Amino acid sequence: RGAVYGLMPSFYEPFGMANQFYLDGACPGIGRATGGNTQQIVPLRASATFSDAVRRRTERYHSMSARPTGILFRERDDMPGATQDWMAINAAGYGADGDRVEERRRYPLFNAMVRELSIAIQDALMLHATDPEQYFEMLRDGIVHIRNNFSWRRAAHEYMRRCGLNG
Repeated sequence: RGAVYGLMPSFYEPFGMANQFYLDGACPGIGRATGGNTQQIVPLRASATFSDAVRRRTERYHSMSARPTGILFRERDDMPGATQDWMAINAAGYGADGDRVEERRRYPLFNAMVRELSIAIQDALMLHATDPEQYFEMLRDGIVHIRNNFSWRRAAHEYMRRCGLNG
């Protein structure tokens, strides 16, 4: 609460907690274009981080005319060695003597993620400072987007419909 943006730089983000930003924290989201973030955050297309990788992950959920609700970032899809880097990141030690941050800095994939996150934060801060009207529109539209698309009632009805249940 009291933040200007909610930040979710998750590797995977399976459930999309961006709804917490909009409904609890009253702030737009910044997130890595993965998992539920791609559904819950409509990307600002004017952001420097709106790349082909972001577009590919979000176009099935948001039309070109959808009003932006936050900023998504994503590293390039065609990075050499990305598969090996993912395997190494996932195999990182969690012991008290392991320094995962230092270890991850050795992987180009991780560094690309950090670069894109940094650009997204810079874009977000610039928008907040220079165009408060657009910032507040993103917040308002984010609240509307979450309320209209991610209610428990809607999820239950969708579940019942897919299972062939009436109710």
